[in-house]
Order: sequence, then structure tokens, then C-alpha cells
Amino acid sequence: MVRAFQPLIERNLAAASDACRAASWRYLQLHADLCIRFAGVLEARARGEKERSLALWQELVGMVQRQEMALQPVFDVFEFIETIGRKIS
Repeated sequence: MVRAFQPLIERNLAAASDACRAASWRYLQLHADLCIRFAGVLEARARGEKERSLALWQELVGMVQRQEMALQPVFDVFEFIETIGRKIS
């Protein structure tokens, strides 16, 4: 469902008429990327692929850390990594 919604996010991000709407679509774009990546982590874990799950988790951690300045106003990167990381490890 998230992948199917991505073209709408991209279209509205490109057409945003003001900074507030553009920021909202950008946050939604980042959230969609996070959801897709996290789904991969959970899927690998559900299949019993622990090493792959941990590798995908580390990729997700890297992504949110690289985007921390953009995410920081609406998403606590540290808390996400600490809270979810305890369950994934």
C-alpha cells in the first residue's frame, strides 16, 4: 500500500505551493521510506532470516541517522533506534 501511494507523494511534493505543504509531503515521503524498509526487516525476521533482518535493520538505522536533521522536528531518531533496536536485536 505504501509503494502504491508513493507516486502521489512525489506528485504532491513537486506541486506543493507553499513551504508548509512541501514540508508535510517531505515528511510523508520519509515516513513511507521508513515503513518500506522496516517492513523488510520484519519480513526477514518472520522468515527466520535473523542475519538478514539485522543487516536490513542496520541499513534502516543508517537511513534515519542520515536524515536526522530533516526528521528531528517530527521524529525522535534516537528513541526509535533505542526502542525498536532492543526488539530487533
